[in-house]
Amino acid sequence: MRQMRMKDQSDKYNLSTEIIAAYLDGNATPAEVQLVFDAMAHDAHLRELLLVSSHVDTELALLHRKPEYIPMTALAAECGEDNLCCLECEKYVMKGRGITYDEQQMLEDALCNGWLKQEGTALHNVGRHLEKTGLVVTRQYGCSIQNIIDALNHHEDVIVAVDSGKLLPNKNINHLDNADTQFLPDHTVVVIAGDVETDVITLFDPNSPNPTDTYSLAQFASAWADSKNYLVTIKTFDNSRNATLTMELFKNNEDKIYNIFASISEQGHDCREHTCEHAWHFMNEFSRIDGKIIGGDKEKIIEKMKYVR
Repeated sequence: MRQMRMKDQSDKYNLSTEIIAAYLDGNATPAEVQLVFDAMAHDAHLRELLLVSSHVDTELALLHRKPEYIPMTALAAECGEDNLCCLECEKYVMKGRGITYDEQQMLEDALCNGWLKQEGTALHNVGRHLEKTGLVVTRQYGCSIQNIIDALNHHEDVIVAVDSGKLLPNKNINHLDNADTQFLPDHTVVVIAGDVETDVITLFDPNSPNPTDTYSLAQFASAWADSKNYLVTIKTFDNSRNATLTMELFKNNEDKIYNIFASISEQGHDCREHTCEHAWHFMNEFSRIDGKIIGGDKEKIIEKMKYVR
């Protein structure tokens, strides 16, 4: 009986085994995804089947995935006795942009706000002084050499976190002998230029006596990898830019909206509070009575979302 019901539902929604497989693999088209959603709304057995399959896939992925360490609390500190490499990099960026600064005030701000500790500056605090000047600072892990080159081509400044011992191997750096920290970033540098064809990258390094230093991309990549390719980009805020919220609404066969895919463009900084606000207003349109979902009226949802910032 259940098999016959499954067949009836499959016929009604044209839900083939190929579509189900594509959905589970993440390869289904938007139309196929909507077809699966419609079928799930009316077939509890299908919902259970897809839920179990999803959990199995997740558990298998976790079994085969090696844990990856993200050095969020690593300290950029290798710059003389004062651990001011981040401050030196930010001063370099300000000077290049013609922004005046008071070095003593910057140091006091760093200490008062907890950006600078005795041991150095945490990676998530790199660029705080630049933000205070009105510049837009973006921080992210898992970047590439091409991301650096793209940022430079867009006239953005670039600061990266590196293992200083791999750039200046002759320096007497005690942490290199410590097995617990030898693969951690301890320094920041400003990337001035990069060229894949010539295999050269040019840096401003607060540790170096030279105005700039050049390295092969391979040597730089090795030093940068210890920070999980942590990249800080700095650009001027453009008041003329307009952030665009794009929402794609998916209707089921009853003309109800149960799913929305949304994206926000041109964001210069974190927009989590706004995306959460949109999600809350959307979810607030629904309730459950006797196991049945109430809500999803298209016009009401569109009207409600108009007034979210």
